Amino acid sequence: LLVVPQIDAFDLENLVQRYVERWAHARGLTAADLADGESADDDAGGEPSVWHFVTGSVVVRITHDHDREQLTITAPVMPVPGDDRRRHDLFRRVLEHNVQDTDEARFAVERDELVVTTSRPTLGLDFHEFHSLVECVARCADDFDEELREAFGDAVVDLAADDPSPSSTA
Repeated sequence: LLVVPQIDAFDLENLVQRYVERWAHARGLTAADLADGESADDDAGGEPSVWHFVTGSVVVRITHDHDREQLTITAPVMPVPGDDRRRHDLFRRVLEHNVQDTDEARFAVERDELVVTTSRPTLGLDFHEFHSLVECVARCADDFDEELREAFGDAVVDLAADDPSPSSTA
């Protein structure tokens, strides 16, 4: 008979915080270094916890939605082109990448911004999976951002240049 230990809500709320801390520590940082103001405190009163870090030329955002018990990792790549033909060609290219090159991550559109993202429930999440998801989003965004901006963007913009969060390499 398999006995599964019961996980209480407190454990789930602190789980992502502990994983962020462990992941950051391996890079010489702390979760507080990556925190987005006060929201990364797990006593955030229902507000999502958010952490940011820079890898290569992209900013990666880790979000823990406490109410939905959901982890989301996102990295903006570029604004979606306004020109219909370029937008169509961009979408075709990233859909092909989604099938061939992005592993657990995927390209998506969020508020007229092309992003690389992944999400999953926190229930059952282990550190290895957390690490893999963070690294996958960071790698995909950094691997493809310059290529896509050059081919489909109005100008190559370094989204990480204005970000005050600490640098890290994925």
